[in-house]
Amino acid sequence: WRGALEWGAMAACDCVVKLGGAAITKKEELETMDEATLRKVVGQLRVAREAGGRGAYRCVVVHGAGSFGHFPAKAFGVNGGDLADERTREGFVRTRVSVTKLNHLVVEALVKEGIPAVGISPLVCWAGGSPSPESLAIVARLVEQGFVPVVHGDAILAP
Repeated sequence: WRGALEWGAMAACDCVVKLGGAAITKKEELETMDEATLRKVVGQLRVAREAGGRGAYRCVVVHGAGSFGHFPAKAFGVNGGDLADERTREGFVRTRVSVTKLNHLVVEALVKEGIPAVGISPLVCWAGGSPSPESLAIVARLVEQGFVPVVHGDAILAP
């Protein structure tokens, strides 16, 4: 979300935390979490949030797809594929199902630690290769209201 920082919508945000997909999943095993790493990272986010007080430490979490998105995307040739092709469309759909599962697991882990996380899918946020100003405004509003937006790696429609 480099464009978000340039656009200024993230002015309400103290930090953007990037969780690498390969770090929080077992990259070589289809749809397999690295539970220990996720617990550790979520615990660190909880401690940081508590140290700042409610609303004083505002962040956005961004995570990659890891073993949840790359398998179907590769198997079906989604990257650079033609969405007019039935197989590519099926891969696009399967990739989306997979990455949203991971996002749900990350959000659920954060919520269990008392962090008011809200999952956000970039599919509807990206226009022309970067986040739309409207989408960034929604993320900023969530941050301002005390939520922690959690954005995930995704299959998006190319411009």
